[in-house]
Amino acid sequence: AEDIAPDITEQSLSCLVNGERCDLLMMNQVKEYTQDGPMTAYLIQISKPRNMAARNKLDIILKDIQGNIGMGSLFFSV
Repeated sequence: AEDIAPDITEQSLSCLVNGERCDLLMMNQVKEYTQDGPMTAYLIQISKPRNMAARNKLDIILKDIQGNIGMGSLFFSV
């Protein structure tokens, strides 16, 4: 299977919780293994925002080195 993960650096990512920008503390590239073969994944750790609510929204925006832009969102409770 083709590895479709983007080529990114720490400067490629923007992380926001409830619209508040969070610092990227750590990013690790890892290999995940599937029945179709290895795939690249990224593990990230971000700073905790000042204002958290009972329900929150995490947005991750990335721009790879080829200039492609992507975004993912996750809703979570604390």
